[in-house]
Amino acid sequence: MIPTNTDRARVDRPAAAPTATDGLRLNLGCGLVAPEGWVNCDGSWNAQLSRIRPLHELVSRLPILSGSRWPTNVEYLNLNRRWRFADRSASVVYASHAFEHLSTRSAHLFLSESARVLRPGGTLRIVIPDLLAHARAYVQSFDSDPKAREQFLWALNMQIPEGRNLVKIAYDFITGHPSLHKTMYDPPALSKMIVEAGFSDVLVQDRNVSRGIPDIDVLEAGPGYDHSLYVEALRA
Repeated sequence: MIPTNTDRARVDRPAAAPTATDGLRLNLGCGLVAPEGWVNCDGSWNAQLSRIRPLHELVSRLPILSGSRWPTNVEYLNLNRRWRFADRSASVVYASHAFEHLSTRSAHLFLSESARVLRPGGTLRIVIPDLLAHARAYVQSFDSDPKAREQFLWALNMQIPEGRNLVKIAYDFITGHPSLHKTMYDPPALSKMIVEAGFSDVLVQDRNVSRGIPDIDVLEAGPGYDHSLYVEALRA
């Protein structure tokens, strides 16, 4: 089982994690969260469009896209392929609610690429929906909440919505929706994958709490999604 933040005193780990200035800080699958000082990458059509500023400005003014204005400091990166970053060039790899959108094969590639680009002692932080927490919430609310099933299926996010017309389909294509989950993880399953990829000291953290990312609050502002799992590990 992954240790939790409250178990930190019982976890053996290297003396110090790298500081944020030791290398690239990669924010992968960033969406609209693209703080300065980070290499913000996303694999959506919007990320490509944001690089062409005049076209980006024009499309962003369309009525159906008025609420989908993307930052212009987002780079395109396909997480299903090898990353362009050099070996041991990064001190942090961060991904929030992106890992579950990868196939099992691409998820293993993500972890192996993280291990490749991170310097020894570098921080990997993955935020995903916690399958175990969602399942427990469903079971606990089953008898008392008539919407329990609906909420659980929404959290799983594995089915394309029905009844989409052509306008909605076009909108979804431009904005990168519906971005479905390819799989879901509980703490032990994710921990096992991370360790097998060459990481150590796997730790379940709280939101906005990190041992290797001093400015974690710029990535995790606000309350976040219910039943999210925050997992950190160090590059061995």
